Amino acid sequence: MLNRKFFAPIAVVMLPGAAMALSCLPPDIRDSFHSADASEKSYIVVEGEFTLEDPEFAAEPGKLKLTSGSFKGRWLGSRSKSSQFEHPVTFEVGCVEDICEKILPGENLITFLRKEKGEYFVEVRPCGGSLFYGPRKSDKEAVQQCLNGGDC
Repeated sequence: MLNRKFFAPIAVVMLPGAAMALSCLPPDIRDSFHSADASEKSYIVVEGEFTLEDPEFAAEPGKLKLTSGSFKGRWLGSRSKSSQFEHPVTFEVGCVEDICEKILPGENLITFLRKEKGEYFVEVRPCGGSLFYGPRKSDKEAVQQCLNGGDC
């Protein structure tokens, strides 16, 4: 018979990591749109690619790290109107344990940029939700439908 006094502390220590692993489901672009839309903060939706000023940047578990870069692409507006968008950005990268979302410079993506006082921020969190690399046609259509106030 197993000794509960021995295994109970091990289970308690392992539980947070297991819970985090279970909570990292693939993000849905509609859910991310709703989160940004419901926020008190201001967000814009863009499609394009990032560059990083420090290509050797590495996230650190348990810390929120900042790094600089830029975004080049297009701002996605309502009624299928979009315009060119090129701007410096600050990446806010947070990890939990060893779970970190990656910044992939030069890869096409749709993302939500937070705007504060004329500056743009990219929230890079452990389970994703703001970076949608290689967006499918259905992702683009979903975002456009959300922007136009349609079924989202």
